[in-house]
Amino acid sequence: MVNRNATHPMNHRLLTLILGIIALTSSACLSGKLQAPEATRGEVYSVQFPTYWTTREDKRTIVVPPPNAYEVRKNESGPSDELLFALKGPGTLSIERYAVRLDRQVTVSSATERAWDQAVLISSGNSYYEDPPAASFSAKDPLKPLPEFREDLYKGSGDRWSKILVSPKRTIVTVLTYTSPDQESKGDIIFGGGTVNRGRFYWDVYAVGSDMKIASGSFAFNGIAPGIISDSAQWLGEKYLLLPRDYSAQNCLLIALSDH
Repeated sequence: MVNRNATHPMNHRLLTLILGIIALTSSACLSGKLQAPEATRGEVYSVQFPTYWTTREDKRTIVVPPPNAYEVRKNESGPSDELLFALKGPGTLSIERYAVRLDRQVTVSSATERAWDQAVLISSGNSYYEDPPAASFSAKDPLKPLPEFREDLYKGSGDRWSKILVSPKRTIVTVLTYTSPDQESKGDIIFGGGTVNRGRFYWDVYAVGSDMKIASGSFAFNGIAPGIISDSAQWLGEKYLLLPRDYSAQNCLLIALSDH
């Protein structure tokens, strides 16, 4: 009996070829600055990368497989508002490297190999609270323990918790929450799931020990689970909060904080 739902190798190769052609020929880039709802300080930038992220495998060009995350670098001799991006997957790094300028008009352009090699990795040593109000962290961490989580101080704008993210130096607490018109399903015993794929995702940023928001905002999500957004969120040092907006890592938000 023929399994009509089985994926034929030819179909996989055809899909990879199509995505590869799109990745190698696409050049459009739509980026810009967004006003963050209820933002008190800092700027919010929407970045869209012009091509799919690809890598080489068995002499073929394929899309970087999941799970993936951005690798972000900064060239100390380059412009102060420029960040370099690539996408890392399991044991691989994308062929594409982009320079993102966070000016009045956000620009995305190809980064040279020399610029990438000379740039340094921006720390993204994030820490998470498993469930509020957790207050401990792994003893293996060389930094000081996580600050005590204070539900009376750190409020989320959404009605469902996603994750509590702490910056590398433990100076900033970020509450990630969401709302959705849908209810979480029970999921599948084998394939997992059990989440929503549309709604609104919120970030609320606080200095440790203060109930005053450094920044806050939200965006609509569709076709991506809020858990994927929060799992892939990262602090780039103490300056930038990065939030992905889709599974393919084509779009992200960068929240640049003012000095606090």
